[in-house]
Amino acid sequence: MGNCCTGPKPPPQTSPDANKQQPQPVYTPPPPQAQPEDPNKPRAQVFAIMRNGHEVIRGLMKDCEVAPDMSAFRRALAILMRWQELHAMSEDGTPFCKGFFAVVNERFENLAHQKGLLAAHRDLHALETKLIQTAAAPSTTLDQVKPVYMEWQAANEKHLKAEEDVMMPCVKKMMEGQVNLKELLQMEIMPTIWDRPDFGFFVQHAAATLEKYPDGQPRARVWVHALLAISPAERWARYLPYVKAGLSPSLFKAINDEIGMEAPGVPLWAKADPAPKATEKAKLMAFAIMRNGHEVIRGMMKDILVAPDPQVFRERVAVMLKWQELHALTEDGTQGCRGFFAVINDKFDNKASQAGLLVAHNKLHPLEEQLKMACADPRLRLGQLMTLYRQFMDANEQHLKEEEGVMMPCVSKMAQDGVNLKEILVTDVLPCIWDRPEFGFFVQAGAATLEKYPEGMPRARVFLHAISKALPPERWARALPYVKAGLSPALYKIVNAETDFDPNSPASFDGA
Repeated sequence: MGNCCTGPKPPPQTSPDANKQQPQPVYTPPPPQAQPEDPNKPRAQVFAIMRNGHEVIRGLMKDCEVAPDMSAFRRALAILMRWQELHAMSEDGTPFCKGFFAVVNERFENLAHQKGLLAAHRDLHALETKLIQTAAAPSTTLDQVKPVYMEWQAANEKHLKAEEDVMMPCVKKMMEGQVNLKELLQMEIMPTIWDRPDFGFFVQHAAATLEKYPDGQPRARVWVHALLAISPAERWARYLPYVKAGLSPSLFKAINDEIGMEAPGVPLWAKADPAPKATEKAKLMAFAIMRNGHEVIRGMMKDILVAPDPQVFRERVAVMLKWQELHALTEDGTQGCRGFFAVINDKFDNKASQAGLLVAHNKLHPLEEQLKMACADPRLRLGQLMTLYRQFMDANEQHLKEEEGVMMPCVSKMAQDGVNLKEILVTDVLPCIWDRPEFGFFVQAGAATLEKYPEGMPRARVFLHAISKALPPERWARALPYVKAGLSPALYKIVNAETDFDPNSPASFDGA
């Protein structure tokens, strides 16, 4: 897999020396994917972003109903129409993000289309146009506009209920099927609108309206908590002022006390699972270098999906392609190192070749080149870049799954047969890349990404534990500064306690 547009430049690989400046980070990871949940706090109901969005619309409709004069009615109607337009975009989708209806269609046999949900939005448009034109006429009185408004309101309420009749059973089934709803919102729904300049308006009026019309439920807290749970840290920092502006000081304080909107944290698995006692050490899973390497790639692909602008998009593509290129070398092999696919061929009757794993890398290459060319074109907007990127992402995900379909049964069989997996890593896999100048980047970016996307598992610890045991002590000493640069201090401390990362006592090459 080839190099992308200008990627991060790694520093020289030199052994750490207390009297010398340590290597600077070669990879600056995006902030954590979302604010971590505290097990002692209320659980985030992430799909409240969509469901309580309907309650925002109903509340804004009530504001129009009780408007005392035309001036107040026009103001309330403008807010309602603008907010509902943004909510509808999250359902209908955009050229570079699927939207909720497409998710339903894909997972439930075209159900959103069969139920006419997209068509309902189009049908509402005619009534909206009539209402807006009537309200905008300078001579229109409140008595004249109210019948037109009530006609639209009745149609709108009918459409909201029709959506809920589809939405809620589908969400329930996805939850029962262990679908990651947070990831769905982050990747397929909220990117439709959260980079728009009016997203702050969306947040502020949602918070204010749900506080105004709670109907005996903590609607504002539930909606804000959902937004907090799905928002990467840099986004949440931008959204928080709008939450504050929308809520009363007393409710903001109560919600902040309840869910910790302003409190940073550490990954949930690290928080919930304290470091073991000194006599307890984590079990080595040697081939996590390869398997969790796929999760690094997936995490980096997620980072690209939520890039806020073309420049950040290009930077994240460069990081992902560079990391995947190094990972692919450990599979394909190099002139002086066989690689993992050759190991599979030797031990399992040419299985890697028969499954087309090497060929799959070659097939992916044209899409990589297309993506790199797009990154190099300064004229392309974010939406255009995302359209090309999604083609690559879908093909890449398919290739990762195909590799896993071969890799994991082979690794399991070798482990059952007592094959020394660490020896395979040391002799046939890691030497493909461990003398390359960008190996520090590989370690640092892998650590940072797996901390950011743990999915409830200690992925970063497992990945780094495998590397620490596979590298000879002098190589591990060179890699350790990159581990420190990639992990948060809190997680580094936990991983160090579990796996003997202490720089004064490097991991034993002869360990388990």
